Amino acid sequence: MLTTREGASCKASWSIEWLRLYLPAIGLKSMWRPSIRSKILLVLLLLTGLSCLAAGGIIGYRAGDEGLTRSVEQRLTALREIKRQRLDAYINNQLRSTRAVGGAPETIEATKAFIAAFRDMRAAVASNSTAAQADIAALEAWYAQDLLPRLDKISGGHQSLEGLLPADPVARRLQAGYIARNQIPWARKPSSPPLPGARDTISRTPSFTRS
Repeated sequence: MLTTREGASCKASWSIEWLRLYLPAIGLKSMWRPSIRSKILLVLLLLTGLSCLAAGGIIGYRAGDEGLTRSVEQRLTALREIKRQRLDAYINNQLRSTRAVGGAPETIEATKAFIAAFRDMRAAVASNSTAAQADIAALEAWYAQDLLPRLDKISGGHQSLEGLLPADPVARRLQAGYIARNQIPWARKPSSPPLPGARDTISRTPSFTRS
């Protein structure tokens, strides 16, 4: 049997061994158990990090959007400037051509002849009321038989003749001669001055317009 001294020594050694084995484990476990304060600090750090990331993303998006908008505006401005220069060059070229053509002796003589012929036509129309009434009758017939049906087909309703006939007797004479009494079919009527070779069109021009 163990003596009292040996028993006490054995219990002491057993206690020391137990503490040596279990105290480190207890200490490690306590280290991995964060307190409420530590949890709050950790959550605040996570929220701060997420806020910084969100703020950086928003700032980067706005900076990219502003840079893209600025780049597009610069390109559109440059394109507008190019088109403006082209338009200015075209207008200036047309003005130079107009001045050159308008200052030519042929243009001056043709303009004088045109003005004189227009004045002669106005005097002839004013002195011949019968021809003026014939012009009105020819225009009314052409409007009623040709133009108004086309307008009704396009608009879907009936168009009145009132307001369509020109009030100027010279304008009525020109419309009656070039349109109402013109025997050339619409498909062959030129929309621009006749090209070389269109002699049949020239030959059908009303006689009062040819010198």
